[in-house]
Amino acid sequence: MPSPKTPWQAGGKMKWKLGNRLVLGGFVVAAAILVFVGWQSYRSTTRFAEAAQWREHTYEVLNLLDDTVASLSDAETGQRDYLLTGDEAYLEPYRAALKSVDQGVAHFKRLTSDNPNQQKRIQVLEPLIEKKLAELQSTIDVRRGKGLAAVAGLVLEGSGKQAMDQIRSVILEMKNEETDLLRIRTQRANEGATKSAKTVAVGTRGALAGLNGVSFRPGVKPTTRPYKMKKLGMTREQ
Repeated sequence: MPSPKTPWQAGGKMKWKLGNRLVLGGFVVAAAILVFVGWQSYRSTTRFAEAAQWREHTYEVLNLLDDTVASLSDAETGQRDYLLTGDEAYLEPYRAALKSVDQGVAHFKRLTSDNPNQQKRIQVLEPLIEKKLAELQSTIDVRRGKGLAAVAGLVLEGSGKQAMDQIRSVILEMKNEETDLLRIRTQRANEGATKSAKTVAVGTRGALAGLNGVSFRPGVKPTTRPYKMKKLGMTREQ
């Protein structure tokens, strides 16, 4: 007939079960922390990728604005050279610049379609560009039909310079808008990255600490402690 379990044996088994539960609970908590850390890392990576895309977008817009001003300057150069020489060959850069300006404005519209402020500025910019190009074409027509002396008075009026100054002013506002947006987006991305890095570091340390803690709880070695308690109980019975 088997001898009844002593309080020592029963207590040892209860501690062993409690230890196993603590170990299991510790692993569950550590796993949950690691899942959260992984999610934070994913969010941080996503923010960085998004910020990189917006930076690329901003630089594309800024380059496009610079190219528009450069194309208008090329058109002015071609017009001026033609007015001085009457050589139609100088109008080739002028015509190429006109095409580039039209394409640039259309592309800028598409790139800033999500920005109401920039769309309003385009509505201001387009008439100014049309006015400038009309001024260039009118002087070319006068030079071609009436000669250099006839066109000198139109150039001296300064309407072309005034239109170009207005264009540069509007484009400067557009560039400032894009630069401000880039600064804000970069700042938010950096703040998010810093917060995520702190969360990941604290979470990882917490998970490791939890795992280390449960590793030394009673019940980690289930084959050893019950055996020891049983042996101790038998000794006391003897």
